[in-house]
Amino acid sequence: MSFEMTMNYIRDDLMHSFNQQSQTEKRQKQQSEAAQL
Repeated sequence: MSFEMTMNYIRDDLMHSFNQQSQTEKRQKQQSEAAQL
């Protein structure tokens, strides 16, 4: 694998992890807001 391909792979992996984390946080925020009502 070339260096560029490796960097792209790492970046995609990071973005995927980041997106999953933010989606989880959004869901938790919605649940806590719903619990307050």
